[in-house]
Amino acid sequence: MYKALRYTVFAPVALSLSAFFSPCFASVVYDESINGDLSTDFSNPSSVLIQAGSNQILGTTGRADGVVDRDYFTITIPQGLRLTRIEVLPNTTGDNIDTPISFISVQTGATGTNPSTAQAPLAASLLGYYLFGPADIGQDILDNLGQSNQLFLPAQGFTTPLGAGIYTFWVQETAVNLINYGIDLQVQPVPVPAAVWLFGSGLIGLFRSKKSGGLQVA
Repeated sequence: MYKALRYTVFAPVALSLSAFFSPCFASVVYDESINGDLSTDFSNPSSVLIQAGSNQILGTTGRADGVVDRDYFTITIPQGLRLTRIEVLPNTTGDNIDTPISFISVQTGATGTNPSTAQAPLAASLLGYYLFGPADIGQDILDNLGQSNQLFLPAQGFTTPLGAGIYTFWVQETAVNLINYGIDLQVQPVPVPAAVWLFGSGLIGLFRSKKSGGLQVA
């Protein structure tokens, strides 16, 4: 009975703690120069697999042969994880013509919004949007996305971090040339509640007591 108790009670706690302490590795999860163009179809975004840690996405946007190269991709944040930061990477360039900024948005679900939608309803369909560029390199723009409900064309807005779920991102630049961009989606485990720590500590003490003969379980 002791062995059954150990596995049925201690295992869930161990899994929770292991998720919290799992190492977070930095990695490029999508590079358009290697993996091919991200989808230009808002109704069928590319699927990008993410994991705990650093998830770098490197792409190009702008105009190719006069056509705007929009990038749409979907991520799934698993239960127990959350998106805590979106950092703009050093490869991000501007159009060198006007203000060097590009558009990025996020919304819930596995599809995007038709870009030809009128501006006000389009903005309202998004969780958030932001105009980013070289000035944002090294900065976290997740907060900016979350606060876009305060803009003249308001998005829904959200409080960071973003929890488990499916999200679709849209990146675009209307410059006459193609430009580079890079973003790092940083995903971290949801903190283990204090109650779990206390429960886990108590179980460790219980099993140590058993091992030393201080506790008898039939």
